[in-house]
Amino acid sequence: MKYVFVINPSAGNGSKNKELEELLKRYDDKIDYIIHKTTKEKEATSFVSSYLKEHEEDTVIVACGGDGSINEVVNGIHGYKQAILAIYPSGSGNDFIKYFGEKERFLDLDKLFSSKIKEIDCLVVNNRKENKYCINVCHFGLDSYVAETANEVKKKGGKNPYGKGVRKALLFGRNNHISVKADNELLNPNGKMLLCTLANGKYVGGKYQCAPRSEIDDGLIEVGFVRPCSIITIAKLMSKYEKGEHIDSPKFAKILKYQKAKEVEIYSPKEFAISIDGEIIRNDYFKITIEEKAIRLLVPQE
Repeated sequence: MKYVFVINPSAGNGSKNKELEELLKRYDDKIDYIIHKTTKEKEATSFVSSYLKEHEEDTVIVACGGDGSINEVVNGIHGYKQAILAIYPSGSGNDFIKYFGEKERFLDLDKLFSSKIKEIDCLVVNNRKENKYCINVCHFGLDSYVAETANEVKKKGGKNPYGKGVRKALLFGRNNHISVKADNELLNPNGKMLLCTLANGKYVGGKYQCAPRSEIDDGLIEVGFVRPCSIITIAKLMSKYEKGEHIDSPKFAKILKYQKAKEVEIYSPKEFAISIDGEIIRNDYFKITIEEKAIRLLVPQE
């Protein structure tokens, strides 16, 4: 089996990836592997796609970074039957693997090389022009304000990017005019919403359990829709949201709708932002569907 380690040198503070390179030297005579270091955004997608076009044998592509790095690799391997995804969580945000518990076992190379394959679903996000692929969470509304601001803060080297994103979102992103239709049911006839998550995984934003009932291989999208509400109500909601207790709380029954769906359409009179595993794209229309067992994922044993 060939292993291709796609390393994002800027992930986290870079220390985990330097450590990885040293650890890999121990396997020089045991494992067939190569290392590719990316130099710019989206390079992982183009590199992985090009590599797989030229190599038809089963290949493990190891995404070394955070959720953004995983997203780039997923968009590179999608459609290649010989590709197997593995994850070395060296980024500052690793929401997707929280589905499986603690990340330490993903950092153990012995466990990585002896992992078992699990077939998982993939969200397909179409904006009438192209498809994007997502294995964790798509979100928009208040959440996309947070994500956009956090990305800007990270690029400038600022601290606490998510906290700054939340503060900006509370000021400017509480009343969004975006219609959401899940399996042809319009969730907000008035076209207003606070936020919405479309999940395959469970976690978003570093610690928030947005989709506690999610199963990554059930062929369904977890839809979490929240109507506009006051800052005080949002604050109360977030404390429950972090623990995944929001969907069963009677306090939020009037503003929260949580359901499973096969297809979700979202649209607005003007362009809006949607975050796809951290990648921000803008349009006035998106259709999100679920592709069952589209990705082969290596999951280290506990």
